[in-house]
Amino acid sequence: AVVSTQSTGSMICHLLGLPGVPRYLALFRLTLRIRNKRSRLKPSYDAFVRDAAEKGIKEVYFNKDLLELYHGRRDAAFLRLVEGALEATPQLLLQLYIIVKHTQIDTQWYTYLSVVISFFSVVWSLTSYINEH
Repeated sequence: AVVSTQSTGSMICHLLGLPGVPRYLALFRLTLRIRNKRSRLKPSYDAFVRDAAEKGIKEVYFNKDLLELYHGRRDAAFLRLVEGALEATPQLLLQLYIIVKHTQIDTQWYTYLSVVISFFSVVWSLTSYINEH
């Protein structure tokens, strides 16, 4: 028997083709936890950031939660890049090929809408990856 450490909800998301949902939910919960901590630690955190800026330190983490959030965001950006490269780009190329090759067929408006959405999906995945790295 295979022992899994994943929750049932996570496994259902994977079966439905939504593997990023549990990760995004975990990042959201972590963000809320950090915001609650930061509001309680606000004066000391601001002084810490000010001291770090004076010393020339660009990235400041006041606890391990922020570091975990940073790595989680980078991981999510990488997953978006993989999704863009393996799903949206081939779909975009196939749609463009069909539009160009079959010009005699009356192309519907939703075909063009699908091309635009695929294009923005590729652009978004590349941009989010570049911004996080």
